[in-house]
Amino acid sequence: MAVTFTTDGSVVRSGIVATVVFGPCRVDTTTPAPTTPKPAQCSPLGSAPTTALAIKTAGTVITTNIDTETYDDNQECFWFIQSTTANLCPGLNITQFNTESSRDELSFYDGWDNNTILSGDSFSQLSGDDYTLPFTVYSNQA
Repeated sequence: MAVTFTTDGSVVRSGIVATVVFGPCRVDTTTPAPTTPKPAQCSPLGSAPTTALAIKTAGTVITTNIDTETYDDNQECFWFIQSTTANLCPGLNITQFNTESSRDELSFYDGWDNNTILSGDSFSQLSGDDYTLPFTVYSNQA
């Protein structure tokens, strides 16, 4: 599961906090995950990545802002979450969500890159602050 967070250059908010979870897959999972996933990274647009992390541990916390009250303008983040157990799909349990509506978006993708938007889920792209928390979004691929 690939997850991206992209912001514009105007308003910033308190951002997103989510915990990595693994659960039963909703669809056929016979397609194996790639052996060399694209690493997770979070950096300002146009800058070199500041972190690289392939997340494989349940309970790992993902946040858009560390040690600050708000995320940055022009921020672009990429996280890759991979299950190491057959038939368990990766997901995020979102406990905080507050972004600039229609401008700063969290997007979910099946697989290891951002080419296939999460299908069959009303939570494939999120923006704003009008969500009942917490909620969980799962990938369709193990």
